[in-house]
Amino acid sequence: MDGTWTKIYKPESGQVALPSLSRNSGRLSFVESIWSDRGVTSGDLMLIETKSYTAKNLSLSGESSYSCSRWDENDDLLAISQEEESFLIEKFHSNGTKAILWKKRGSVGPGYAPDFSYAPGQIFIDFTDYETPTEIVRIDTGKNNEMQVSSINEKLRLIKSYEWKTLSWKSKDGLEISGFIRNPGKNMPTIVVVHGGPTGSIKETFLDRYSFLLAEGYSIFMPNFRGSIGRGRMFAGLNYGDMGGMDLQDILSGIGSLIEEGYTDRKKIAITGGSYGGFMTQWAITQAGIFKSAIALFGISDWVSFHGGTNIPEWDEIQYDQKALDFDKFVKFSPLRYVKNIQTPLLIMHGESDPSVPPGQSFQFYRALKENGKDVRLLLFPREGHGFTEKEHILQSLKETLNFLKKTIS
Repeated sequence: MDGTWTKIYKPESGQVALPSLSRNSGRLSFVESIWSDRGVTSGDLMLIETKSYTAKNLSLSGESSYSCSRWDENDDLLAISQEEESFLIEKFHSNGTKAILWKKRGSVGPGYAPDFSYAPGQIFIDFTDYETPTEIVRIDTGKNNEMQVSSINEKLRLIKSYEWKTLSWKSKDGLEISGFIRNPGKNMPTIVVVHGGPTGSIKETFLDRYSFLLAEGYSIFMPNFRGSIGRGRMFAGLNYGDMGGMDLQDILSGIGSLIEEGYTDRKKIAITGGSYGGFMTQWAITQAGIFKSAIALFGISDWVSFHGGTNIPEWDEIQYDQKALDFDKFVKFSPLRYVKNIQTPLLIMHGESDPSVPPGQSFQFYRALKENGKDVRLLLFPREGHGFTEKEHILQSLKETLNFLKKTIS
């Protein structure tokens, strides 16, 4: 070792992360995709031979999104991936064959970057589905069976569970999009939940931020629009350079499908989301009049000023495929520029110490709406960053959400 560095791989597009070196140091695995707001957390599974620098895409043309890989004692590669509603753990043998060790519909934690721990012959994950609160599960790699090994959330089983029904529909350009509806009924008041990222996804869980609304008589619609993970890297990149364009049309087409199928009362539709979902909430009500209520959590209102204040200024330029000060897309897709279009009552909630989406994004949107005579309320949560973590703040945000919905769409 002479202290010098050698470049062994450079992606044609995208970024790399989550490297894992085999025990004999002969192979290196990693994930490659377009960088989302938390970095590269899911994408193609790549492999490099460290002597020859030969690179291979183990997920080429696949429809899975890989998020983590590790090597076992035999130098076989173990990897976890999401395939639409399900998670898989796969073993890639050194001879080029592959085996599925485990597959199940639900969600593996952490939510934004599913991971696992490995001991010889055993994989440990935290897992949840609509019937099962989050617990640690052990998977035997020899017998391919599973066993729950913790019971910390056992008392949560007393709570009523709600099934996640899978829906599919055609978007405006004919692309097939899927998502979930919870508590489906006839002509229900419906909350449209937009996930963050945008390179993330909605995954089936026992409890999430919106579960409490189900018992209050609301349906929850959760679309996995283009740009979501779980359908391969190509699908995850379909909103590249177009955040707020066709991904919004995917959501609106899904709502149209709900109305056609009789699930939703078109006069009682709300939209909500945090981070990119907060942006999309504010963007959607400037572009479509179907929403009767909107709740935006720490969302982006002006992409130009966001770029100047965020702690992740590379992300927006990567996702829009443009320099911020070229202005074109950064102005075109900024909700702030279209506040006069808004007819929807809006509740905004934001943490005062958010480094990713600075609270000024909500201040300026609130002021613009107020000065244009719009129905808007802003709540600022002290000490909170990009999301709410203090118990009292979480409870207050849920209470405010329910009260606002009762006022606007019930």
